[in-house]
Amino acid sequence: PFALAVAVFVPKVGDIGAYTVGRLLGRRRFAPVLSPKKSWEGAVGGVAAAVATALALNAFAGYATANEVHLPWWSAALLGLVLGVLGLLGDLAESLIKRACEQKDASTLVPGFGGVLDVLDSILLSAPAAYLGFVLLV
Repeated sequence: PFALAVAVFVPKVGDIGAYTVGRLLGRRRFAPVLSPKKSWEGAVGGVAAAVATALALNAFAGYATANEVHLPWWSAALLGLVLGVLGLLGDLAESLIKRACEQKDASTLVPGFGGVLDVLDSILLSAPAAYLGFVLLV
């Protein structure tokens, strides 16, 4: 359960952090051709949120039960950093696909979020890295 929570929640909270910080503080555009509203400030906020989420989940796993696998704090922070960056790159890759297809949203199945692919974009790229991280770090 801990590994699955990390694989899903770390990149998604990173997305939320990037959006929030970008909306509040974003000034310098990150990738204006691919995604005009993304900012460097949002990217940093998203990665910071991902690291904080990985540390929080790791702390919870350590205290919730003695049988749950958890990582040393530095490993959780490193995994959060990697998953945060890969989540951002997954989001940019999905934006590249949408721009190549000249579409604003990937679908209308999830209204307001740009479609299913927009909801899963950060997880699709970071999930294999989460798996590899747990194989190497546990």
